Amino acid sequence: MIEYRLLTEAEQKRAVIEACDEAFSNPVSRRPQYETLLGKIHAYGDFVAAYDREPMGYVAMYANDLQSRTAYVTLLAVRPGCQGMGIGEGLMRAGLNLAKSRGMKAAKLEVKKDNHRAIRLYQRLGFVLLSDAAQDSVYMMNHFDEN
Repeated sequence: MIEYRLLTEAEQKRAVIEACDEAFSNPVSRRPQYETLLGKIHAYGDFVAAYDREPMGYVAMYANDLQSRTAYVTLLAVRPGCQGMGIGEGLMRAGLNLAKSRGMKAAKLEVKKDNHRAIRLYQRLGFVLLSDAAQDSVYMMNHFDEN
């Protein structure tokens, strides 16, 4: 049984990120800015983890922009052995519901152009392509009131 938990302790978040690092070609915990990123997520973000005895994935997001009321999904990871089980969708739904409960009206994210699987997931959840973010990535947006 997969359980989705909102984590509040920095060390819990660190343990989940490191357990799921194989989901990325450039592991999050080995990036030069890892400690800064972890500090920002802990101080200002929300972190939902999926468990079935052990961490299976997570979503990290910021749902605190009270002017634009737009949440920003910064990381989504599902361990390779756990992919294809609906965990990414479950994590995103949990994160989006949390954002809505915090008064957010939309969510934005950046995704690599060649990550077709993630783009399809985001589109199923109501995200639409917004604009290029960089040469190899795009921004996607979900306006909650339109879904």
